[in-house]
Amino acid sequence: MIKKRCIPMMCLALVVGMLLSGCSPTASTSAGQGKEAGEAGKVKITMAQGGDGLIWLASYVAHEKKLFEAEGLEVETVKMDGGSKATQAVIAGEAVAQAQSTIHSLKAVSEENDLISVAVLNKEFPVFSAISNEAAQKAGITKDMAVEEQIKRLKGLKIGISSPGSSTDLLIRFLLKKVGLNPDTDVTLTPFGKGDALLAALEKGAIDVFLYPSPYAEMAEAKGKGMVIINPNKVKELQGFAYLTLQVNKKFIEENPETVKKLVRAYAKASAFIREDEKGTKEIIKKQFPALDEKVVDLSYQNNIAAYPKDTEEMLMTPQQFSQNLEWLNMTEKKPVQLNQEQVVNQSFIEKTAK
Repeated sequence: MIKKRCIPMMCLALVVGMLLSGCSPTASTSAGQGKEAGEAGKVKITMAQGGDGLIWLASYVAHEKKLFEAEGLEVETVKMDGGSKATQAVIAGEAVAQAQSTIHSLKAVSEENDLISVAVLNKEFPVFSAISNEAAQKAGITKDMAVEEQIKRLKGLKIGISSPGSSTDLLIRFLLKKVGLNPDTDVTLTPFGKGDALLAALEKGAIDVFLYPSPYAEMAEAKGKGMVIINPNKVKELQGFAYLTLQVNKKFIEENPETVKKLVRAYAKASAFIREDEKGTKEIIKKQFPALDEKVVDLSYQNNIAAYPKDTEEMLMTPQQFSQNLEWLNMTEKKPVQLNQEQVVNQSFIEKTAK
């Protein structure tokens, strides 16, 4: 089940409303920690999701094809406004896991929080940008222009992100710094939450550019409101990037190792489905994003298919991929973060699944 609901640690200002609606902190916490039995004795757990987009396609597939249920799990996925808020929910124990950008796990561990990456779910950087037609014309940005030149010409523009500290925020800060621009003074960064809000803001002229996972940049182009620019996978430092990982609360891992193993197995099956069944995957995309026309569905699928692991071996994070994530995080940190892979990554569940 995928829905948006209140999570106590993230909604303290709404405690009274939660009590009136029956969303009690105790009930939500027990669900998050996987202590309750779901339907037919299934283990019930809560996952946090930092928005909508095709980086979470494996999650959509796992729900639609009942891959979680096949592993004896009843998974509730709670959509939130940005990866930072989703990460806070998992750290607080109000959700047990998330599929989120790897740097959230690194940053959490560097701040002495227990958030462990257990599998690579997306091995490219699938966050795309859209610029309005007016802003592109004013800045002199064209679609076939070199990525670094496109970034340089963002100076002075209003850029929409999901939330402060999210992967969209960190990505644009990294890209701007790479070409010598200051993200705090040379552009205006504004959070808008999820992709639909960013797209609406672009259409209304509230922002000139936004960054978000597919299909929102493709939608802006298909609607004639802008064009897709800045493919991050053409940036040398981001090539082969282990962008999205399955991240689990360390306490939950220690108490429920078999459940984590089942969760990893469900995601492995979802990734295989995405690669092997194009028609079935596109049907799920259309169900999740009913406003998309066939052209956008096709383009979004093609833009993202290579990011999904071919097998469980590709779900293992390599030392190079870990170093890439750490180096990228440190490009945006005032004080360099020093971590080793063993502090952040536990890949034993993939190895067991692969046998």
